[in-house]
Amino acid sequence: MIDSKITSLFCCFFLVSLAPALAVDLVTNSPTTNIETSGAKQLTLEELKLFDNSDAGTTKATLDDIAARIKAETGLEQPRALPESDKQKIERAFDQGLAAQYDVQTLLDAGVFTFRPIVNLHPNSVKSDDDKSVRKRDGKPLEIDNSVWGKKSLPSEIRFGVIHSTEDGAAGAAKTIDMWNTDAAAGKRSSSTPFVIGRALSGREIYVTADFETRWQRHCSSKLTARPDLVNWTSVGVEMEHSTEKNIDYTDEEMLNIARLWTYIQQRSKLADNRLVTHGELQGYLPRDHVSFRSDPEGFNWYLFGKEMLALRKKSGFTPPDSAIADVKTIPQVVLQVCAQEK
Repeated sequence: MIDSKITSLFCCFFLVSLAPALAVDLVTNSPTTNIETSGAKQLTLEELKLFDNSDAGTTKATLDDIAARIKAETGLEQPRALPESDKQKIERAFDQGLAAQYDVQTLLDAGVFTFRPIVNLHPNSVKSDDDKSVRKRDGKPLEIDNSVWGKKSLPSEIRFGVIHSTEDGAAGAAKTIDMWNTDAAAGKRSSSTPFVIGRALSGREIYVTADFETRWQRHCSSKLTARPDLVNWTSVGVEMEHSTEKNIDYTDEEMLNIARLWTYIQQRSKLADNRLVTHGELQGYLPRDHVSFRSDPEGFNWYLFGKEMLALRKKSGFTPPDSAIADVKTIPQVVLQVCAQEK
């Protein structure tokens, strides 16, 4: 569950397709003609305005104006049309744990991910970079004064992945992102993750809000985390739609999609198994009545996660790297070890 309290619902809307006039060649990026094309649906001007908190977003901004600002904030742009053969190839690669060669934008173009950008606070509400919902991941060190470990300087590079569960009544993965954006539009510091996985019964329901490789987002309490080297800018958060309170459980497809997504992140970022942790491992040491106490992902099916991960490794031949912190074990790491020992 994300630290920021979700207070209101954003208006719900559906992605509407804008028919592309030209296809784009994957290698040359040049226009091609007479090729059957396909890809993710693009956002209309009115939809883009909902993701834009600048003054221009509510006046006479064009689609290109707003799309350019969203790209500057999130590192991603509107999905481009791809040749159908390329789209299917990329989808198969992701499903089989073989998509490490593709960046987030390419997977978005192929329709593997659905674009629902995160927005920053209205410019008038931003007093410093700390107020921003999404910031650039440039490798430069940032200072943190952790209540457990004291002051540290850590580079903004990917070292960990963190699994969360929404626990917001499971209003839906898309609505969870809309609620984060509602907070930002209201001038509140908003928490978010680059990925939110929905409860699809079949297929992929994976929303992307920003490019995790070039941007970082506030998804845990850096000042209270139990790990001295895990803060927002050294990690990638993934939210999963779930609600213990309303007895809304994870679907099998949701579990398959977290395995696919973590395989992709792990391969792209070259992370060992004990670099995946849970939000609860970071903030579960706090008293249960503490505002920052967390126990998510709640009700997580660790056995199914482990089996899906190992099945993908069998298909792809992927072997995770050894960890430089071998003495530290995490729940996902132990699960994978136990599942691997089963016959």
